[in-house]
Amino acid sequence: MIDAWWKHSGEMGPHPEMMPLDSSFVAEVGGQPALAVALYLTNGPAVYVENFIANHEISREMRREAAQMLVHHFSEFARAKGYKVLVCMTEKQPLADRYEELGFNPALSGVTVLTRSI
Repeated sequence: MIDAWWKHSGEMGPHPEMMPLDSSFVAEVGGQPALAVALYLTNGPAVYVENFIANHEISREMRREAAQMLVHHFSEFARAKGYKVLVCMTEKQPLADRYEELGFNPALSGVTVLTRSI
């Protein structure tokens, strides 16, 4: 299922064995999977947010609403584990813009690295 989302986006998704078992999440809209994301937990105060992907069959409006809920959920998950910041990276400006809409802040220049304090 999620592999098909990556193929639709024209990108190679992560190998299933690369996904963390205890910190990968799928958000549903009306009982249908809509978004997926993985958090890579570290031994420091930061968590890496990776492999954020959406189901293209869900409307843009519903994906945006589900993304807000998913970010809230994984932020609370990370906060409960004692983490202080979420970090994501992208070289794609539209994706960086979307992360900013979701509350992440630019962190480095020359490469798009975004963070979200939790």
